[in-house]
Amino acid sequence: MAEPLAVGDFVTRKSYDGDVIFKVVAVEGDSVLLRGVLLRIMADAPTSDLVKVEPERALLALRSLERFERKTG
Repeated sequence: MAEPLAVGDFVTRKSYDGDVIFKVVAVEGDSVLLRGVLLRIMADAPTSDLVKVEPERALLALRSLERFERKTG
C-alpha cells in the first residue's frame, strides 16, 4: 500500500475483490486489524492487501443499507 494507514481509515481487501468495506482498528507494523462497516466481522490483513476507500463511499454504502432495511422492514 502506497500511503500509510491510520486508525479510522476505510479500506477493502484486494484478495477478496473489495467485497467488504472495513474500518482500520489498529495498525502494527505491516499488519492491520479491521472491523467490518456493514457486516459484523473482524479480520487482520497485511497492508499490501489493502486499498484505501474514501469515507464518502463507506457512508454511501451505509445509507444504501439503511434504505434497504426500511423497505424490507
